[in-house]
Amino acid sequence: MQDEDREMIVHARATASRPSVFVQCEFSVECLVRHIYVIAACLISTAGVGCGGATDLGPPGVPVLGSWTYVGVQVSPGTASLTGSLSFGEQTGARIGGTIDFVETDSRGQQRRLAGPFAGRTVDSTTVDFEVVLGAVSRRHVGRVKADSVTGTWVETSSSGLPTASGTFRSARAR
Repeated sequence: MQDEDREMIVHARATASRPSVFVQCEFSVECLVRHIYVIAACLISTAGVGCGGATDLGPPGVPVLGSWTYVGVQVSPGTASLTGSLSFGEQTGARIGGTIDFVETDSRGQQRRLAGPFAGRTVDSTTVDFEVVLGAVSRRHVGRVKADSVTGTWVETSSSGLPTASGTFRSARAR
């Protein structure tokens, strides 16, 4: 067998194993159009996958707009009571946002006021998940909505992502 014959066989095997849209072709309009369709289909399918994410509003979940009372308990480290208000000022689709303002009273009776914005989402028809930014820390709240009340847990994390405190909370829609 000559070298030219071997090269033709290797090329034929390689070409046969490729999908038909990627078969190597000479410069022709027909081949160019076929490749443009393949590239366009890839771009469209990638764009569709890329649209779901943080900006995806999703279907509306449980309605929470408005003012709510906020009562919580820190259980670790140490204990503290939390009393204040929560305001859901934005709800677009599944996205929620607003502000929280509360006083934290530790076991020695020392108080500090904490306030800040929060953003999150309604997970489904009964669950909210939002993160409150309080200076250098954030507190992620996950709660279950039942009628005009929300009950759940929160975990505080430092800027390094390590948990620094945790507790429970309860909110009631203000009348």
